[in-house]
Amino acid sequence: MPKVPRVRSPSPRATPYTKCPKPVRDAIRKGRGATPYKMDVACLVTSSHTKRTVHPYIREDVETAKRVPLQVWVRAALGLPEDQFVEWVRHIADNDWYKDEVIEEALIAFARASVETERYEPFAKLGNRIFELAKEELPGVDSFPISDIEMIRNDPVHLNRTPEDDVLGAKRKPDLLVVRGSKIRTLRSTKSMAFDWTDVLLFLEMKREKPLVETLLAWRKTQGLPGLDPRTLLPLGSTQPMKSGAAKKSAAAPIPTRTLRPRPPTKPPVKSKRELDSDDESVSDGDSTGPKKQRIIGSELVTMDAKLQAGGYALEIASCTYGTRLFSTGVVLEDDRTSLWYYDAAGVVRTQETLSLFGDFEKVAAILVAFACCEPSQWGSLPPSIVIPPSSAPYPKHFPPKNLKGHTLEMRLPITKEKVLITLGKPIFTQYNLVGRRTFLYEIKTDSKTLTKPMVAKFSYQVTTRKAEQKLLRRAKKAGVKHLPEVHMWKDFWKLSEGARAIFHEHDKDDQYEDRVFRGLVYTQYFPLKELFSKSCELIPRMVDQMLDCLHDLRYKAKILHRDISCNNIMYEMRGTEVNFILIDYDWATIVDDEGHPIGAIGRSKHRTGTLPFMAFDLVEDMAYQNEPGYRPIAHVLRHDYESIYYVAIFCSISYPIMKKSTKAATYRSSVKLWESGPYEAIASVKEKLCRKPSHIKRRLLLPPMCEFLRPYFVRFCRAIRRAYLVADVEDSDDEEDDEEEEDEEDEDVRQGKIRAPRSSHETLGGLLSRDSIKRALAGKARKVYYIKVEEDEEPPVAAETTGDFSDDSYESEDGSMPTQVPKTTGTKGTVRKAAATKSAPAKKAVATKGSTRGKPATVKATGKQIAVAKEPPIKRGNSKVQVVITSKAVKAQSTTTRRGATTRSMTKAR
Repeated sequence: MPKVPRVRSPSPRATPYTKCPKPVRDAIRKGRGATPYKMDVACLVTSSHTKRTVHPYIREDVETAKRVPLQVWVRAALGLPEDQFVEWVRHIADNDWYKDEVIEEALIAFARASVETERYEPFAKLGNRIFELAKEELPGVDSFPISDIEMIRNDPVHLNRTPEDDVLGAKRKPDLLVVRGSKIRTLRSTKSMAFDWTDVLLFLEMKREKPLVETLLAWRKTQGLPGLDPRTLLPLGSTQPMKSGAAKKSAAAPIPTRTLRPRPPTKPPVKSKRELDSDDESVSDGDSTGPKKQRIIGSELVTMDAKLQAGGYALEIASCTYGTRLFSTGVVLEDDRTSLWYYDAAGVVRTQETLSLFGDFEKVAAILVAFACCEPSQWGSLPPSIVIPPSSAPYPKHFPPKNLKGHTLEMRLPITKEKVLITLGKPIFTQYNLVGRRTFLYEIKTDSKTLTKPMVAKFSYQVTTRKAEQKLLRRAKKAGVKHLPEVHMWKDFWKLSEGARAIFHEHDKDDQYEDRVFRGLVYTQYFPLKELFSKSCELIPRMVDQMLDCLHDLRYKAKILHRDISCNNIMYEMRGTEVNFILIDYDWATIVDDEGHPIGAIGRSKHRTGTLPFMAFDLVEDMAYQNEPGYRPIAHVLRHDYESIYYVAIFCSISYPIMKKSTKAATYRSSVKLWESGPYEAIASVKEKLCRKPSHIKRRLLLPPMCEFLRPYFVRFCRAIRRAYLVADVEDSDDEEDDEEEEDEEDEDVRQGKIRAPRSSHETLGGLLSRDSIKRALAGKARKVYYIKVEEDEEPPVAAETTGDFSDDSYESEDGSMPTQVPKTTGTKGTVRKAAATKSAPAKKAVATKGSTRGKPATVKATGKQIAVAKEPPIKRGNSKVQVVITSKAVKAQSTTTRRGATTRSMTKAR
């Protein structure tokens, strides 16, 4: 490996706070098998006319979407029986809705569009006209539950972000929306057409990939409609100038009466019966001169870009509506091909068929009418048996609401079984999540005379097979764990399998989807970290210290692993004049065995044990390569929660201090925003720098000026993590065998206790990354490192550890290579060699360990097996202890003795 050049210390004016890092694309190219950022279309969404990344979970969710037949989707999501749907399609076909003057003009304008944006208003006019025709003549449709429902073009206006997101939230602009007409009129009166996500009933996403003129002309010919000039799309022989289409007419103009043209008696229309299945789909190639067909795969019908855009909108609806929506629905149109999408906490469901706007016009029209006929429950509202809206704002007249404030529900006290009426107050928190728990919190008031403390209600969609949170907390409290929340009531309200999911999965009993239950818990009210750290970050070390104790006691007293450490899951309370931090949200927590590994089922989402921005580097990297051949999953263990505490501390110091909005946004997007944006490989590369490169924390991490005093603290935390993994990497490299069968035999020997398991499989790396070792490092009691040059064919040396407090970080070089002074080392055969101290070559380094030198640095050379023995958790050898840490340079030297061509275990073998 070539030597990494040293980086000069920044000048006083070019501080890490004012100097932005290099673009994230450099980090992505570092990743194994990663592609340049601009080429990864699957993780891009359009925002503010630039390409920005969508949450990486969205790609996984839409790629694994369940596919169901069209009529199953319509029955489950829209509540429309199959026989009624067929009747509507027949009525629309018999009455030739496509000949309506407004509809015909809208279809022509839609096909004529030379760019995507020219299709928005014609389609909106088409949809609104269909709504009007349905109320006039469609059987069983006299009015809609939401009487003033309307389709409108939204692009290029961004929807409002929630106050919690402020300048840090995503900016999205769906192409078209279905909303209440009263909301449109209200916004027009204020000269602002920016909707809230709570206003959205349905979103539509379009993609233009080819012109549709030939498709339109071929369809009109089969329907017996008069021919049009291919150039102007005007009737043949017309001398009128070319119209600009329906898009130029005012949206507020009165809708003309329906006008039908007589059908030619000599040529009855030919109805298209085509249903394009995702696994065997064929569409016209657009050439009306011949019968040529083109077979294309399902992924080409709706591009990944369109799916991700729609998934991003569903994510915002789930995250910005404060629990008011159980699910959301969307429509994706790629040219004239239409697919329907359903998003809830259990996953994504889409239609197998893609309908043609022209060839399947009757079905598309019937589906639009079915959307307009939806009750609030079909628009995603919680069942009325769970949450009751206030009498002053009943549904559907006041649906959709901004939040659930004023809504009521019932629970019972666990001991007395007293029924308690709960009234929801101000929303406190909503989780940024599409598939998963979707946690949200509200302040509450109750009619109970025994509950006098301020309380909050937490609601989430929990996997039914996972141990309930209240049971885990009872176990931890009984074991004497501190920093736990106080739970007063709980209730399981409703399962997803009792709703649309029952229909989606009724014909595939073998499809074991992850059912979820809507669960509510009532806590004592605590305060978010933002309130504390927006004033001062001086208590961040105190928070880290208390959370390390809490995680340690959970694991070793109660045998519980939390597995979801994040800034939202740590809160605080005041006990007199002291701040006491509380660890909440045990939805992902699990009971572990003596080795620290989970016991029992953990659900199908085993790779999502945590909140992405705060997940440990190993876990993010594990998700990045989980589809590779020979992949072996990494278990979430205690050291990963310790590492998450490190990220929480950095996040709080960057995101919470008060500063100018523009400065805050720039700082956030240049640092912690990268922890959850883009492909997993990119996030893993960013995390690797944070936990493996102290020089990055020292020179490149952007911190607000008021938090600069924490930089040495973060550097020490980074070093503690880095050194622990360096030892584990060297040991694992030394223990690798050429033959896979021998590896399997060794695994069995480990299970039977015949030999020691590798450090990397230990929950704290054999004690190297334990609570106590981290606390010692953070207190400045780090072990000093000496750097020793090692020849290419030599094994890395081992040094004795010195005692003392080395809180000064000046001894570590910028690139991690070597300092200017190095002690002498003694070879294994009694020869003495001098350690090179030149600046032209990289050096290998080892950490000194306590020995008989009594504080004086002494080094020895040892074989690989001696290194492995020396790196055991402190073992008594006479009156001394031996412990070794080897640097990344030594890792590379040691790994040369392992088998060649073996699949690497991580993104970068020599960290």
